[in-house]
Amino acid sequence: MSDATLTAEQIEAIDKLARDLLILEPQDVSLRFLLMVDKYKKSVRAEYPDLPEEKIESAASRFGDLILKRFNELHNSIAGEGNA
Repeated sequence: MSDATLTAEQIEAIDKLARDLLILEPQDVSLRFLLMVDKYKKSVRAEYPDLPEEKIESAASRFGDLILKRFNELHNSIAGEGNA
């Protein structure tokens, strides 16, 4: 899944979740991230109860990857500002 296949709403949601991770203490980021992905899995299961588990896991993995990618972009841009 690339940014080109995401809707504007999905991109906005990914950005918000990544920004939410930025405000946490570094030691809390991993746990919060795992909770986000778990919540996503639960919501997909509830909305699509007949969807095979491997599809849910695959979608959750892509979702998590997108959040981490955006988180790293934001984190690196903030770190870069400090070096200017």
